[in-house]
Amino acid sequence: MAKAHTRQVKAYYHSLESIVGYRLMTQGVKHFGYHPDPAHPLTLAEAQLAEDDLVAHRLGVKPGAKILECGCGEGSAANFIAQAYGLKVTGIDLLPRNVARATKTAARLNTGALFQVGDYMRLPFTPHSFAAIYAMETLVHAPDTTKLFGELYRVLEPGGKLVFCEYSMTPRDRLSAHAAKVVTTMNTYSHMPALEDFTTGAFPALLASVGFRQIHVTDITPNFMPTLEYFYRKARTPNKLIKRLHLERHFINTYSAAEIYSLHAGGEDVIQYNLVEAQKPMS
Repeated sequence: MAKAHTRQVKAYYHSLESIVGYRLMTQGVKHFGYHPDPAHPLTLAEAQLAEDDLVAHRLGVKPGAKILECGCGEGSAANFIAQAYGLKVTGIDLLPRNVARATKTAARLNTGALFQVGDYMRLPFTPHSFAAIYAMETLVHAPDTTKLFGELYRVLEPGGKLVFCEYSMTPRDRLSAHAAKVVTTMNTYSHMPALEDFTTGAFPALLASVGFRQIHVTDITPNFMPTLEYFYRKARTPNKLIKRLHLERHFINTYSAAEIYSLHAGGEDVIQYNLVEAQKPMS
């Protein structure tokens, strides 16, 4: 089951839409971004850097600390945080192509960040290896959320901090029939099973169940929406053809951006965007 899920996640990122879309739209960066003042949106690249900076600041560790990024993609955040904050960052990712790009960038910029192929469901590190761990919009791909958070807890030092930006979903019993269909399609073809567990308000209990304490969840949806609106404007016209031809599974990123933003614009809050912080107790 775990191997099948890993293959599905890899297939999603290896799809033509993902390869071309992430390269052309975001230059390989795979998180949406943070707009400190939504009334005055940043450019996409600026918002992505602002999210990196927000997460690094919330980690609250001193220069030289050893930290881990789960699902590092092409290493944009890890290389920025290593260089800007003087941290010893290790990034893991399922895709060798991403690790190769991240490593090349680290060498070119001399950031000192290290990258390796790895699965955050089975972290290749000993207990208490890192002072902090972070992730950006990747934990939704986890097939088992209890095992996921247990692994992150295991490799954190006592007193270590976990910070991640992640989606949560309005519970299904509060969704309209159309919204429920949209999130089912999105979760299925983007291979995001954890979003079914990441219902809005569920993070504290999920994290506490494996031992985390001092859990804080901040709703930063307004700071996320300008980027979603940007992608919606790009996606709304092609999405009409995608739906007419029933090609959602082949263009799931386009479909999701258009449909989720349309639902929000129509007054149905389907997805919330969260900044989540949690601490591993000292003992």
